[in-house]
Amino acid sequence: MRLYPKMALRSPIPWQQLQLLRRSTPSQHGLAIHRPFCPTSTLLRSFHSSPNHLMKVRKPGSFSTIRFTASDIPPLSHWESLASQTGNPITALGLTPEACLSTMQQYVSIAPTLQQRPLPTTLAKDKLHSIAVLIITGPPNAAWPIALHMLNTLVSLSYTPSILTMARLGFRTHKLGEPQFYPARCAFDALARKETDPNACTLQGLILAAQDTPATDMQALYWFRTAARLGGEVRGSWDWQAGCALQMGKVYLRQQEKDKARDIFRYVALELDVAEGCWLYATLLEHGEERKGMVLKAAVSGIQEAAREAARLEGLEMEKARQEGTLKGWEANLKGCLQKEWETIAGDRTMYEDGVSM
Repeated sequence: MRLYPKMALRSPIPWQQLQLLRRSTPSQHGLAIHRPFCPTSTLLRSFHSSPNHLMKVRKPGSFSTIRFTASDIPPLSHWESLASQTGNPITALGLTPEACLSTMQQYVSIAPTLQQRPLPTTLAKDKLHSIAVLIITGPPNAAWPIALHMLNTLVSLSYTPSILTMARLGFRTHKLGEPQFYPARCAFDALARKETDPNACTLQGLILAAQDTPATDMQALYWFRTAARLGGEVRGSWDWQAGCALQMGKVYLRQQEKDKARDIFRYVALELDVAEGCWLYATLLEHGEERKGMVLKAAVSGIQEAAREAARLEGLEMEKARQEGTLKGWEANLKGCLQKEWETIAGDRTMYEDGVSM
């Protein structure tokens, strides 16, 4: 299902024409660097957003410590509530509320002995991972320590989805350099060096791009290109496909490579159908119908900057029609309402505000 309706725009650029997404040699884009070698020390530095904050490798951390009891397991009603939601994440993962509860109960009962025994075959890795992700993607609650323990166990078993989840969690919370993430950090280090997983390459690129320096931007582009080459062009062929392309385009913008950035954002908007891509593509277009279409497409998906621009465009059109004497009463009311709606989505107006923008 598409996130929003298609717009009548120019035909999409074939992925083959976006060679900058496929090239594996950075020097082809004026980047005079060799294929980066990433020993552990290089990757460990890249895990912090500040290049001056160098990590000290300390004793492995504490996610393996038991800080939970059976009373911390979410009750059956919690899982039933998830199953009743629109999109039903429980069924989408091939689970049932009863299976989620029983799996967690079994895991908690054997958790203290997992360092001395293998994981029982009744606890499938994919099931444990899915349940843990359901917990940590929700609001903080008493079950978080259980979920983190589950993911940490799966990291120790070299389960790739859990390695990536833990590494990304550490990166997003600015804690990847802390002791508790040490096992995930080491596992991710090894996974990224193989250059066989597009998601791992994407995450390494994101980590480097977050440092926002010319040197790390060049390295990040290498990893993004590698991810694109490994993952391919088909929409949804790998999990972090859109994130890879979006951040690649942002790096090109920082390097003042606007043509390359525009091509990438156009691909994200038209091929991957991502709202942020629509907005970023619109910011690089000349004023016209295509730009307006991209702005509206992003605005209806809740991109605040796009909604703010949509409100501005409605105001300009209304003022132009008024000056030309072509603005009828009903049309003025309609455009005024649309402008207020966009301002509400942009966060510039409360829903019940009476006529004055905040």
